[in-house]
Amino acid sequence: MVLLPLGALAQGTIIDSGSADPFPGILKFGDSGNAVKELQLILKNDTVIYPEGITSGYYGSLTVAAIKRLQRRYGLSETGVFDEATQEALFPTKTRIDIDIFAPNGNEAWDKSQAHDITWEVTIGPVVIEGRTIVGETASTDTIRPLTVPFFPYASIDLIRDSDPRFRYHIGSANLYTAKYTWRIPADIPTGTDYRVEMGIGGNVPCLYRAEREGKAGFTAPCPAGLPYYSQSDTSDAPFKIEA
Repeated sequence: MVLLPLGALAQGTIIDSGSADPFPGILKFGDSGNAVKELQLILKNDTVIYPEGITSGYYGSLTVAAIKRLQRRYGLSETGVFDEATQEALFPTKTRIDIDIFAPNGNEAWDKSQAHDITWEVTIGPVVIEGRTIVGETASTDTIRPLTVPFFPYASIDLIRDSDPRFRYHIGSANLYTAKYTWRIPADIPTGTDYRVEMGIGGNVPCLYRAEREGKAGFTAPCPAGLPYYSQSDTSDAPFKIEA
């Protein structure tokens, strides 16, 4: 993540994020633009943090209050400024988050007529979570420190093919900590023997998550060109088969 030094942006700056980083610098009261809107779109996923849920693209008093609530939850200084430490809590890039896909992980044959479970394990730092839901303040504080649980807990899941590096189908988004996503294969997915599932966090996952809820998931790429799909990811170890 490329960050501008504190104070590098004057109050009222218009900030439009077109880089691979959804937040190209520190955001604060008076700023406006796409980067602020992206921040608000993520914050509104938690009505405790951002009950108003306004996505105007303007960093006003409501956004300041939301950031202060977020900072309080993560034990940060309540400045209301979306600084580097707050960005890391919301959308981690330095925290070690490892994903290990269990299924499909090679040699399975998945029939389109049935629902199939994509399953995985996630390790955050030294803590392994398998099949347990951890969201915001409901995290198990005896085993997980709040700073190790990202505020935006979603991972994106894609279908890829060994025979066609251009093929990428956005299956959907899932909470990292549920460790399972049930998928019924759409009829328009061609049959084949060389499919893999790729799952990851970071990159343009917030954009994919939002696009999915707007009904834009699928073969088309709904996010701006140039964004990396994932910052941290895992792919099925071997190909699996999709059959009619």
